Amino acid sequence: MLLAWALAACSPSGSDPADGPVRDAAASASQSARTEVDLRYAYSRIADTGSIDQTISITNPSHDLAAIPTLSFQALDANSDPLSAVSVTTVFGSDKGLVVVPANYEVFDILRFEGTGSERVVDVKVTATAIQTMKDKGTTYPEVDYVDAQGRPAENAWDAHAARVRNPGANGYVVRLVGIHWHQPQAGRSQQARDIAPVGGPVQIDARTEIDIPLSPGSAPFDSLKAYISIE
Repeated sequence: MLLAWALAACSPSGSDPADGPVRDAAASASQSARTEVDLRYAYSRIADTGSIDQTISITNPSHDLAAIPTLSFQALDANSDPLSAVSVTTVFGSDKGLVVVPANYEVFDILRFEGTGSERVVDVKVTATAIQTMKDKGTTYPEVDYVDAQGRPAENAWDAHAARVRNPGANGYVVRLVGIHWHQPQAGRSQQARDIAPVGGPVQIDARTEIDIPLSPGSAPFDSLKAYISIE
């Protein structure tokens, strides 16, 4: 079975500021219609040290169905009142139906806030405007390492020659890379993905294989590089 049906899940990669899905965060959530999969959402404004701020986690409790939601977001202040002048967009594209949540998985996306009052965002209301589902079993997140021109391990995205993406699972999928330049906030404020740019195009990775995706060291001011599984 090919998760590049061409659909798949998002996955964190890189080491700056952090890896992994967000857990134990408070959020408001709603869905526009009943679906076969009851997704759960959690927003984290300021994460623990070493983790990513302004993330939305998406949890799929189904044991055999992957979910592909299209989400919309409403920024809320400390009183849970809408901040109508604040626009909310995402880094991976969960607001465009690009993030697939495999069965029995938690994935995340990174939110960006712009407009008057963006510094007052405390929570978000999440609405699934559409959710597609499909049979899924055995999907596993990709593992990502940086390598230099000789194929040796490289520590950071900005001095790597390629990202080595390994799919250890039973399903193939399409992977995209995005470079991020992080805003440096004042103490007590959340860090935002200031500039983002796709690195190359979508790449098909078959089950239990790996592929090196070329990078261009020094060509962009990326503080970190994230890989996620997406539609083509």
